[in-house]
Amino acid sequence: MASPREWWRRAAAAIKDRQSLYLTHLITGSSRFRNPQLEAAVIRATSHDDRSVDYKNAARVFAWARTSPSFLLPVMWALARRAARTRSWPVALKALMLVHGILMRSDSEPINVQVGRLPFDLSEFKDRSSSPAKASVFSAFIRVYFNFLDSRSVFAGLEYDPTDEDQLLDRVQHLQGLLDLLMQIRPYGDGMEVGLVLEAMNCVLIEIFEVYSQICKGIASFLVSVFGSDHHTKMEYYWNEFGNLSPEAKRRRGIVGVRVLRKAIEQSEQLSTYFELCRSLGVMNAAELPEVEKIPEEDVHDLQMLLLGEIEEEERREYEDSVEQELEALDVSPETQLIDIPEEQTMEEERSKVVSKEWVIFEEGCLENNFSVGAEKLWPAPPWPSLINASGGMPFVNNGNLIELI
Repeated sequence: MASPREWWRRAAAAIKDRQSLYLTHLITGSSRFRNPQLEAAVIRATSHDDRSVDYKNAARVFAWARTSPSFLLPVMWALARRAARTRSWPVALKALMLVHGILMRSDSEPINVQVGRLPFDLSEFKDRSSSPAKASVFSAFIRVYFNFLDSRSVFAGLEYDPTDEDQLLDRVQHLQGLLDLLMQIRPYGDGMEVGLVLEAMNCVLIEIFEVYSQICKGIASFLVSVFGSDHHTKMEYYWNEFGNLSPEAKRRRGIVGVRVLRKAIEQSEQLSTYFELCRSLGVMNAAELPEVEKIPEEDVHDLQMLLLGEIEEEERREYEDSVEQELEALDVSPETQLIDIPEEQTMEEERSKVVSKEWVIFEEGCLENNFSVGAEKLWPAPPWPSLINASGGMPFVNNGNLIELI
């Protein structure tokens, strides 16, 4: 049974919601985004009640946003008006969950109708509806959730060329940054194991799977550009496209590629810890989480040697060419400076293998690591399980009610 103080707090919050609903019918602003019915649905869906969510009005908000791209701005304006004025964490969190659902829904829209930066700012949100001890942890949760959604909304409007390997790697790096922000959305103290917070984390888990699956696809595409699509041509793209780049461009792509893989190793470990936290809290979708397989360190080392070692080998060859030019200028035969090669090693044998600085990779065999592929496959198998099932849906059996409305 609620204490008298808690009862009065809830009564005052209900009065605030009723007053806001009443004002939607009286105030007619000059903005073309004002719509009394929409604002009323937003107010009901973002009530001060921290024990439940009005799914009926949340569905109305989502339906309004789905009507056409022209309806997206009025919906975001109504949510921004509600979120910017509140100092109550339940209202702010419900508004953020609605924004999250709208952003997930608008991913399929053209870039010119994307939201861009969110039209409100909760990066310095401070809750005044709870005790000081609880207010600090709930405020921190709101701030990190907003920071992710704001970054996600900006990222959705960025264009890139999927055939450009450098742009692909940059996009994967941005996705890894979003994943870092997602894993910051978690309880920051005791007493946060409430239904509203757990439902928000339910939305976050689905977003984590979506972002992580895009990271996996981006890394797989990068590996295809390095190793090729089958065992007959796995090095062809690497030597043709990568080999035609300038030394500076090669070094940048190699460094960024290795950095992405090392970041993926780090994040796979962090994801395992985050999933365990979600299971301990009782987040609904956490029960369906698969194990996150880690990328073997030796595979990253091999790829690093292939990408950066080849660059160092080319720099060595450029140095030898400069020496030969100096010898020619001195009228000295360059052959006298070379090391003798055993006679049994013929040129035909040299063509059958690709020599890097520290080891030999035979063209006819598959690389002995988790990135190698056979002739029957078109994509390299990533060293972690696919995060999207064969039907293209998310690998969850039961989703939260709010997720089902998106």
